[in-house]
This record gives sequence, C-alpha cells and structure tokens, in this order.
Amino acid sequence: MAIQFNANSSAKSVDRAMKLYENGNYLESSAMCTTLLKRNAKEPNLWSILSAAQVGMMKYAEARKSAMKGLKFAPKSPDLQCRLGLTYMSEHRFSEAVSEFKKAQSYQPGHTWSLRCLTDALSRQGKFEEAYETLHKEYEEQPYEIGLWFAYLKVCMKTERYDEAMKIAGTLMNDQVTVRRFRAAMLFVIGELHTKVGEYDRAYEICTEANEIAKEQFEAEKHRAGTDRVIAAWTPETIGSLDKPTRKSDPFVFIVGMPRSGTSLVEQIIASHPAAHGCGELDYINHLAGQFSKDGGGWSYLSQIDRLTKNNLDKAAGLYIDMVSKLAPGASRITDKMPINQMHLGLINAILPNAKIVHCVRDPRDTFVSCYFHHFLGKGNAFTYNPTDFASCFTDYWRLMKHWKEVLDIEILDVVYEDVIADQEGQSRRLIDFIGLDWNEKCLDFHKTKRTTKTLSAEQVNKPIYKSSIARWKKHEKHLGPLLAGLPEDSLRDDD
Repeated sequence: MAIQFNANSSAKSVDRAMKLYENGNYLESSAMCTTLLKRNAKEPNLWSILSAAQVGMMKYAEARKSAMKGLKFAPKSPDLQCRLGLTYMSEHRFSEAVSEFKKAQSYQPGHTWSLRCLTDALSRQGKFEEAYETLHKEYEEQPYEIGLWFAYLKVCMKTERYDEAMKIAGTLMNDQVTVRRFRAAMLFVIGELHTKVGEYDRAYEICTEANEIAKEQFEAEKHRAGTDRVIAAWTPETIGSLDKPTRKSDPFVFIVGMPRSGTSLVEQIIASHPAAHGCGELDYINHLAGQFSKDGGGWSYLSQIDRLTKNNLDKAAGLYIDMVSKLAPGASRITDKMPINQMHLGLINAILPNAKIVHCVRDPRDTFVSCYFHHFLGKGNAFTYNPTDFASCFTDYWRLMKHWKEVLDIEILDVVYEDVIADQEGQSRRLIDFIGLDWNEKCLDFHKTKRTTKTLSAEQVNKPIYKSSIARWKKHEKHLGPLLAGLPEDSLRDDD
C-alpha cells in the first residue's frame, strides 16, 4: 500500500507503524496507530494501517470499524476499500469481500491492488474462470506491473492454462528489480508451476533459489541441546512427583506435529463437529512456561521443576482454561495447534491432565518436499530451507515424541496423514471417538466448514481430500540425498 501523509501527520511515525505491521509486530503497530490517531483522527492512512494490524491479531470486527472510519475521511479511497474487503476475507466472507473490492475498482478502474484482492477472493470461492476473465483484459491492456502479472500467473495455474502461465513466469523470472521477499514468494509459485507441467528438476532448482532468498539460520546443535534438555527434565519420576491441579480440563485437544504433516486438516475435521471449536495456533502454553521461570525465560523452568507446586499448577490451569474458553464459549472440545506445544507436552500433562494430544504423522520425505515448495510467512521454520537442517530437526522431534509416549500420563493419538487420505471416514471416526465426541457426518464435509485458517494449509482444508500429495518426494528423489541420509529409519513409510 502506498503511504501518503497530510500536513498534520508525522511521516516518520506512520512509516514506523507500517514497518511494525509488515514485520508482524501487530500489537505494537496497533498501539502506535492508536496513539497517533488521538492527535489526528482524520488521517486515513493511519486507519488503514490500524485495520491491517487488527486483522493480523484476528480482531476482525475492530479492523472493519477502523477501515470504515478511514473511509469517512477518504470516501473513495481504493486502498481503504481494500482494507475493508480484507476484513471480510479473513472471516471467509468472500461474497462481501468481492463486493468491497469491486467498489474499489469503481473508484479507480485498473487499481492493481484491488484487482489482485478481487481475483484472490473469487478464487477462494472456486470461481477461477471469473477470476481469470477479471484479470485477462487488464493483463493485456495495462503496462507491465509485477504484482498484477503475478496474480494473473496464479489464476492461469488455477484454470490449468499452463502454457500461458509459463510465458508469464518467464517474464517474472527475468525481473531483477523485485524486492527479495516478493521474489521469493513468486519463485515458490513458479516452482509449483513447473511441478504441474512435469518439469520436476527445474521445479526443485527454482524452489532452491526461493529457499536461499527466504532462509533463516537454523542452529542444529542448539536445537538438539534444547531437545535433550526437555527429555532430561521430564522423567517418569519427575512427572510422578507432581500434584494434580483441581481445575477440570476435559475440553482441550492439543494438535502437534511437523509443519505440513496434516495438523490443519485434523483441526478442520474436529472443528467441523458442531460441539467443537478450532482455535488455531495459540501462544498461551509457551507464555505459561515463561511464568514458571524465575528469569522469565520460556525454557529455564526445566531446571526449576520444583516451582511446579500444586498452587502454581492450579493457577496456570485456571489461566489457560479461562483464556481459551472465552474464545469458544459453550464448546465441548477446543483445539490448540501451536507447533511449539510439542516441546511443552510435559507441562501440558502437568497443568491439563485431562486434555488429549493428537499427534499428526506424515512420511518425512513428503513433509520436507511440501515445506520446501511453500513460502512460510513469519519466522519459526528455519529448518525447512534445506534438507540437512530438516533431517536434523525432524530427528529431534521424532525422538522427543517417542519420549512423550513413554513417560506421559496424558493420552496421545497418532493420526497418520496417509491413512486419512486412504480412509477418510474410518480415520475421522477414530479421531472424533478419541476426543470423546459422538460421530457427526459434518466431519466428512470438513471443506465446507467456514472458519479462518491462517496457516499455509488454508486452501487445502477448504477443498475435499486429494491424493496427489502422497509419495510426492519420489519425483525429487535425486536431490534428497542429505535428507534421506539423516532421517530416522522408523519414520519412513513403506514404498508401496
């Protein structure tokens, strides 16, 4: 979004608020905008950034109000109209989003951001041909604009116009002025395109470039030491010595597993049950871990297990139960699928002993390829950018889950991704039975459930089960030597 300032705005402060938003610091960005708006409530750009930050915090109603307030001061701003539309998009209210994006187009025909938003909303409704037609004319008539061409590339892929998509991809690949972050996102999509047309080596090569641009440093030794520390801290003796909290914690289901292992799919199946609610990724357990630490560090409590007294466990249980129950009042089962929770299962066992753990398992070779071909937003997945780091991280995760199964009192159910694909109903019934609910047919139509999914799997969980993701790794086997050499033997699926 292009930021412009009026005479009463502090350009530096507004720019800072925007940068905080772009870096994912939504709370700080929101606070800064709120402060600035007290001095100048008529600055539409501040309302726009505030709305964006509130969407980032999943405060969609508040974000909508902010966008509407901004429109009072700039009634025909296509940017603010897009912000309003995006609040509906975030809640899967795609028809309303489309209406807002079309208004933005009426204010400024050819406005590229609203065109991109509009085609995205149409695509999310499955209206791929309409999305294609919306962009086709603009693509032919407007001057080259990388964002518009990238959006057009994606709708060409959705409508299986691969020849046309390949021509666009060639132009985009040669665009050397693109900012690195956007180029990485673009390369991941182009890599997927080459997969679609059967050019698997070229696809892997392009995604390798994308991962090189996007990569973060993964400290394998530090991660291994952290895993060792967790395992050493949570022994049967330690667990047996702790008192049980008195607060009832039956409704809670923790879904753990590697990224792209089926965690979003499992949560969507559960959330499709009328008595259940999916909360997505909550940071509450990680926050509670810090509360047990004298220095506030989230892991130092592992050497201070004596701080887990009955009184402290009761307080922690009460905090989690009260916070999460507010998100789903009346629900009989509530899911939390924060990935870091798998490191804290000992603590979960201590404060919520009646909860259930669902462990999502997938062949790590397919898990890696799926990670390698996708653009992760935000931080926390540094191990996905090369096969060696992935194998190291996966090995730590695999031995930690083995440890938890040996020492915890809490129930753990393995849900194997490949088994869900092969027998959707049987595995779904098994899952629903495990969490203590009666079967409901809506769990088979999980893709029809309207709820916000903020992970990379948002698109997948909004369509029926498909089998093309099974054994995908074989198409790239020649590139996976470091991965295959580093994975635990017992984690691999049989080749049949």
